Amino acid sequence: MRTRAFQFALLLAILLTPFTSLSGGPPAHAEICDVSWKDPVSGNWTEASKWSTNAVPTNAQNVCIIVDGTYTVTLTGSQAANSVMLGAAGNSGTPTLWIRSGSWLESRLNAANGFTNAGTIRMESVGAYPYSAILTVNAGTLLNTGTININYGNYGGGREIQAQVDNRGAINVGIDTAITKASAQHTNSGTINVSGGSLYVNQSGTNPSFTNIGIISVASSPTVRSLHVNNGTFRNTSPGTITGGGTVNLNNVTFFGTGSIAANVNNNGSQVNPGASPGILNITGNYVQNSYGTLNVELAGAAPGTGYDQVNVSGNANLAGTLNVAVAPTYCVEGGYTIMTYGSRIGDFATKIGLSPGGGRVLVPNVGPTTYVLSVSGPTCNQPPLASGDTYNVNEDTLLTVAAPGGAWQRYRPQRQRDYGRARERSFQRHPDAE
Repeated sequence: MRTRAFQFALLLAILLTPFTSLSGGPPAHAEICDVSWKDPVSGNWTEASKWSTNAVPTNAQNVCIIVDGTYTVTLTGSQAANSVMLGAAGNSGTPTLWIRSGSWLESRLNAANGFTNAGTIRMESVGAYPYSAILTVNAGTLLNTGTININYGNYGGGREIQAQVDNRGAINVGIDTAITKASAQHTNSGTINVSGGSLYVNQSGTNPSFTNIGIISVASSPTVRSLHVNNGTFRNTSPGTITGGGTVNLNNVTFFGTGSIAANVNNNGSQVNPGASPGILNITGNYVQNSYGTLNVELAGAAPGTGYDQVNVSGNANLAGTLNVAVAPTYCVEGGYTIMTYGSRIGDFATKIGLSPGGGRVLVPNVGPTTYVLSVSGPTCNQPPLASGDTYNVNEDTLLTVAAPGGAWQRYRPQRQRDYGRARERSFQRHPDAE
């Protein structure tokens, strides 16, 4: 029995040996690595001897560059893999994958089914000509918990990430860069720094979106930089912030914004929705809305932020396009609503929608030097027959006609009947079910 137990233990140890690190624990992700970078030394992707299979990876293989250490794997030309894993949690060193465009060469890495980065991805050119560096992830996600440095290099060139991006680390943009993939849902819970060039988030396909709950910094010095979000949906959701003092261009986007934007905002044919039904959007900078842009404002209560939408602009508000006001179905407007504040203003909304919410009330825009107020004109909200418990006395053959907010009829029931000779008095009270 002891012999058999020993043989079983020996066999188990042999089977587990390839998945056991020298430190005694299983190496991260060993079970999915078809081919791995062998040693913590720098080299070229195309050097077969550097790989565990002594062959350059193929497009069907899962590639791992996770051996602990600080080194650089340089990729030139067009290379492919099924998936790529760069770096590993708990490593003391940081491996770098350099997608390097050269004097006569565009460089591209195509990962068919996902890329996980816990190291550093470097996209940069060398040589005398501006060729492109491109990273493509066809399916799955580019999950970044490390760093992506997108640099100018010697002569610039194009930089493009064709992937659905889930950034939990840092993306540093130093040259014009495009993030493109149809029907992608991009998220940023880390940091995106635009210090050179512009970052273009080009969205297309079915329900594309970009959600920021982290930090996007768009520099204003020494040169004003820009973030361009084109098409789809863009959400800046608390605790997400946009900072840096640069420019945010919303181009044909449905934008939902809470919290603060420390940048100039250009609404170019977009739908801007302050808050999260409702909420407050604070812009430290200027706000420009062109003739195709729309500001959507919801009124559902008396207090800004919790009851109705508000946009606060520290600089100049240059207004055009459309103001679209939506009043909650059960809400009766009264008083006034400061939907915008600004340091200064040019122009006004050319088209205003939703200023007649019903019940004989009208929202009248009062456009001041620092505030934009919608003031209510018409009956107050607590007049008969709007208040529950109100009572009316009419003679027997008198018709009692009552209209409610929005033109809806209220239901009434007789409360009492008294005889006064030939005349009878009937009292009707608003039925509680009519609320």
